[in-house]
Amino acid sequence: MIRKLFSHSFFYGIGPQVPLFVNLLVLPLISPHLTTLDYGIQGVLSSYTGLLGGLSELGLSIILVNTFYEFKTNDRWKFHWKRLFGFLSIWSVVYAAISASVVFLIMPSEATINKATIVAILFIQSALFSSTSLIAGRLYQLLEKPAYITFVTISTGLAVLLVNLITIKYYHFGYLGWYYSGLVGALMSFCFYVFPLLRRYQLTPSLNLTKKYIFGHLKIALPTLPHNYSSYLLNSSDRLVMDRLSVPIGDLGTYNVGYSFGSYFNIIGNAVGMAVGPIIGKLWFEKTAESKKQIRLLVFALQALFLFSGFILALWSKEILPLLYRNKDFDGAYIYAGIIFMSYVYFPMYWGSINKLFFEKKTNQLWKISAIAGVLNVILNLIFIPIYGPIAAAISTFVCLLYLGFSGYFLPAYKKLDDVNYYPLFWLLLIFISSVFVFLLLDSSVISKLVITGICIFLLSFLFFKFKSKLQKIKI
Repeated sequence: MIRKLFSHSFFYGIGPQVPLFVNLLVLPLISPHLTTLDYGIQGVLSSYTGLLGGLSELGLSIILVNTFYEFKTNDRWKFHWKRLFGFLSIWSVVYAAISASVVFLIMPSEATINKATIVAILFIQSALFSSTSLIAGRLYQLLEKPAYITFVTISTGLAVLLVNLITIKYYHFGYLGWYYSGLVGALMSFCFYVFPLLRRYQLTPSLNLTKKYIFGHLKIALPTLPHNYSSYLLNSSDRLVMDRLSVPIGDLGTYNVGYSFGSYFNIIGNAVGMAVGPIIGKLWFEKTAESKKQIRLLVFALQALFLFSGFILALWSKEILPLLYRNKDFDGAYIYAGIIFMSYVYFPMYWGSINKLFFEKKTNQLWKISAIAGVLNVILNLIFIPIYGPIAAAISTFVCLLYLGFSGYFLPAYKKLDDVNYYPLFWLLLIFISSVFVFLLLDSSVISKLVITGICIFLLSFLFFKFKSKLQKIKI
């Protein structure tokens, strides 16, 4: 179970995010050719594209997951997926036009010279490639077939690596190089996925759509939009707020460097989540007391792993970040990175509550978790950024992500679905204390950090071997 979980976490989750991970690998080579202005422009543009990101699939991913599990035994799920594929193909063009128009209107003056190029790239990626990538990604995840994803991951990653090196290091394109590499990565992923999707699995887009069919599914899917949109409010709106509050783009760029580095832990969390989702789904649909206890054991094990890992990464962010971002303009970004690392340790406890609401189709409850967290983040940013600057944005992100991770356990709708105690208050307090502790240690000596890291590894190893036999019994 443990080996499969980690291998699937890598292949299912990280594959679609390869361009981001490749950027991490080549940072020591390209960062001397980038400035805080480049990161500032990239941060502003990504915040505005993220503003509409929640609309990209209209929440229909939950329909793909539910129909797959409900009709898996008789292959009836393909009937639904073909029609959803067709609808999403049409919608992706509409969404691409809206998104590209917004970017065109808000383009920072510093990037005006590249306005047409960036708008064209973003439109092509959304209009031509997004629906196929969405369908294929969900399919390979639910079928638990990592082999082909491995091939796509390596091929796409190498291509993105090459484009980044050429455009940024050798041709000095700056931030524009990221958009070229993103386009190449999206194109290659599309090419690798489209043929097996259409031929092997015979999932061709169907336009045999009726209003009753589409609106019936949208009735379930659309309530998830506030939930999906909250991802933007939590992860990107801070840069939009700073832009609107006229925070100097250099300061915004420094913040974006720290946030970007810390948010790689978010990518890892999403990767593990894609692997854990099918496991929790199988156990939940067994509807037994034992399967519920196994879900809790899995969540607790992952929560311990995330807490220790985030703590260690945050602890060493001051030493690691200069090795990757080799530019003195980025000094001070490690403070933001440390806070952001600890912000994303919430993931496992979040899965413990949110998956049950999804599988039981309680999607009308999700806004109470995600939308409130997102709106709260924006409010805190508007209040405190003018007073304390970018550090306020990092702290508000931390607070709101903890709300996102734990508030679901206190919803009446959740309590009716569950009879297993996840001890959310204990985990919440432990994460908070650990975060304060590591923040105070960011500037401590290397020797002290080595000792603390050794203690963390020892404790994690002890917990792993103590519960190893129980973890191996989890049905996957």
